[in-house]
Amino acid sequence: MAVAYRREIDGLRALAVIPVILFHAGFPACSGGFVGVDVFFVISGYLITTIIVSDVRNGSFSLSNFYERRARRILPALFLVIVACVPFAWLWMTPHELQQFGKSIIATVAFVSNVFFWVGTGYFDQTSELKPLIHTWSLAIEEQFYLFFPALLLLIAWIGQRRLLLAFTTMAILSLALSQYGAVYKPSAAFFLLPTRAWELLLGSVLSLYVLDNGLAVKSRVAEVASAVGVIMIAASVAAFDTTTPFPGLYALPPTVATALVIYFGTGETVVGRALARKPVMALGLISYSAYLWHQPLFAFARLKSGGDVSSAALLGLVLVAFALASISWRYIETPFRKRLTVSRKLAFSSFVVCATVLVGAGSLANSTGGFERYYYNHRLTPLERGVYEIVQRGTGGDMYLDMGDNGDCNFWSKFVTPDVIKRFQSCSSRFGQATIVLGDSHAMNIFNALYRSDFGKFVIGISQGGCRPSLMTAACHYHGFDEFAAANKDKIKTIIFHQSGGYLTTQESRKRTIDYLTKLSATVPVVWLGPFPDSGGGLPRCATFGCKRVQNVG
Repeated sequence: MAVAYRREIDGLRALAVIPVILFHAGFPACSGGFVGVDVFFVISGYLITTIIVSDVRNGSFSLSNFYERRARRILPALFLVIVACVPFAWLWMTPHELQQFGKSIIATVAFVSNVFFWVGTGYFDQTSELKPLIHTWSLAIEEQFYLFFPALLLLIAWIGQRRLLLAFTTMAILSLALSQYGAVYKPSAAFFLLPTRAWELLLGSVLSLYVLDNGLAVKSRVAEVASAVGVIMIAASVAAFDTTTPFPGLYALPPTVATALVIYFGTGETVVGRALARKPVMALGLISYSAYLWHQPLFAFARLKSGGDVSSAALLGLVLVAFALASISWRYIETPFRKRLTVSRKLAFSSFVVCATVLVGAGSLANSTGGFERYYYNHRLTPLERGVYEIVQRGTGGDMYLDMGDNGDCNFWSKFVTPDVIKRFQSCSSRFGQATIVLGDSHAMNIFNALYRSDFGKFVIGISQGGCRPSLMTAACHYHGFDEFAAANKDKIKTIIFHQSGGYLTTQESRKRTIDYLTKLSATVPVVWLGPFPDSGGGLPRCATFGCKRVQNVG
């Protein structure tokens, strides 16, 4: 039984990739465009399960053939894009950035970039827009899933079709529950890691198993309405969500369920299906993978080159460039490599091995040399720039958390209000009276260090943590429980100085949540909202050597 080609699914891919690209370009109308990746996950789970189960039922399934198809589908365009990034990284990155880029190459080739970026940064952090390969986290998720999925499917299928459907449904529910927990308590891990994303792929798998036995929805008014509702739900998620939305978790249900509705009900006999199957839409869907690969490096290098000052018009132009490059790489790289008659198995795999070896070697060299720091220092900088660079590197080279002040007495810092913090606070208040507390994110950590190293006072406490803000309010952040601590010790607190990055006050919702929290807190103790300070958008080492144009001061 051959798997029937559905043109409308290629059209659905276009509906997924365009919001992602516009989100990374920074267009406000697509503040939730990141949900396009979730749409891709459901589509991928549906198609892969359909192919595998159909081959199993035909007696033609081969694990080696499956992985060969995946390699031919994923690797050629991916390797092309990484290779294209290298010269621009050499020209426009500082040594530290180049070293991190080298590490990201290794992680991407090994399909563990989701873990690498989870450890190193947050998807919604401002610095992520300067990382050319951060978008490859989703490819890593898929390939990790498909590493064990075929074998798991064959193992579970041995117990029978009904139990297979039940097993996948159960796993999807468990993964969704873990995803919701992670979205609240471990948001970065929930966003990047497979266990909290697997349910989206499994949703497509469950739909595939149902369709294989029961067929697609027949033409009816229900199919017309349901497929239209699916498209509207995807569009609504793109418009309504933003970087403050706890994601994935339950908030990922609308776009993923919507995708399932479109796949099941949006056949070629419906208005939605016919619209998605139109040639221009389908053509965008066909090149969606290459477009996804090209767009982020284009945006990242444009921002690196300009110091972050890239106009909306320029970014829109880069969107068009991404699709132009995608059409070329789809035609001359993707398509030939997917055909065995054009590119033999031996040629394909020898090419993959050579490319992977060269890229990993280049990434390792960039990492081991500190981003070719000696060459950069000796050949790329003037004597004046070298002096500035040395000062900057000395000031930013350490681990921020290890550099936080603690004089062993009453000027100290902590991520949370721990029992030890409370004990020290009580002891110090009896000696020095009221405390000044610095509260906020990593920018507040800088404020605390400045006060700690000054003659400001003898009783200054920092309760701050990178990435934690009232607009997020996850249990992993120190804001949970701090207001109760402040209320219980209101007579012992002189002032709370609040400070955070202005880049996270760009939406009305984030500002409202921050103001609401500080208003509630100020009813107990005096609160001073400091800043935010101007943000160069490029990092001090970059500004010291390349210059920065963007200055951001929201609030």
